[in-house]
Amino acid sequence: MKIIYISFRDYTALPFVEELRSRGAEAEYVGVPASHRMIAGSLQALSIPKDALVILEGQAAWFVYALRARLSLARHGYLVRLEGDPFTEAAENPQPFRTAWDMVLRTGLGGSNGIIHVSNYLKTVVAGRVPRTIHRVVHNGVDIREFSPAAGSEPDYTSLIGPKDNNLDVVTLMNFDIPRKLNAFADVAESLSRLSSGFDFRLWLIGDGPYRDRVAQILGGVKNVRFVGAIPRSLVPRVLPMFDIFFYPSSLDAYPNSILEASSCGLPILASCTGGIPEQVDHGRTGFLMTDTPKQVYPYLKQLIENGRLRSEFGRSARKKAESEFNWEANRREFVRTVLELTDST
Repeated sequence: MKIIYISFRDYTALPFVEELRSRGAEAEYVGVPASHRMIAGSLQALSIPKDALVILEGQAAWFVYALRARLSLARHGYLVRLEGDPFTEAAENPQPFRTAWDMVLRTGLGGSNGIIHVSNYLKTVVAGRVPRTIHRVVHNGVDIREFSPAAGSEPDYTSLIGPKDNNLDVVTLMNFDIPRKLNAFADVAESLSRLSSGFDFRLWLIGDGPYRDRVAQILGGVKNVRFVGAIPRSLVPRVLPMFDIFFYPSSLDAYPNSILEASSCGLPILASCTGGIPEQVDHGRTGFLMTDTPKQVYPYLKQLIENGRLRSEFGRSARKKAESEFNWEANRREFVRTVLELTDST
């Protein structure tokens, strides 16, 4: 049996592919563009052998749509690795596309051998919409050697951000790609403005997406906010440990990888209590979870800005949590076990 793993994120897919190969499986990784418009074209030339198991990670609706005829020929069927809620993302489309994509999702996901979710939250949401298949959870992991407090590079940080001075640097690392996810920035803008008037800190936003300008407009009245834009993936583990606080306001997130990476780098986390984020952050131990973001962002961020000892305690606990719960080694093994289980059950 040949396993074909299709994804647009090599850093989440390749650890699983490598683990499959280490177990003796014939596994091929197929990387595709993140752009919806380019997915179908990039998959047109893909050959799927009859004796194959296909794993689709990421853009589930587009993958199923582009490969629907050939997936039915794969003797061992296909699995879907979900990292986000495709139904919520589909709901962002205008009609009649919204109804059409909902149908594609229900048919495509329901026809799979099983769905491997990135979080328990996602499993709960999707299982209610697609009851006809098997649902399992395997969390994403992080390379704790690559993302480490010791991996920080001051020269790389200086070239990207500027000299590391006495200012406290807060960082947000995310994709600005889903409007509903970004609603939380409107909830924090006023509190950030108040805090910036009384404390010397800078907020750096790393990432890109079609709605970055909308976030920039929302935060336009906040002092010392800087948009860095997208940076090379290889640079992330070298600059992330140099920041003081990781800040992740969001209205919708299944299981953001950047929180895993920040935790592994030993940063204290301040994040919205939404989606799968409570599975990543232990409130009061590795950071703060905002159950009421508009009311809580000011006191929680103020505590972290003022209390260096608390930042250090949270950061050390976040690193320990990453080592024990987010380590790729254990997650890779669990993924392979789940793939074999779902394949044997068909």
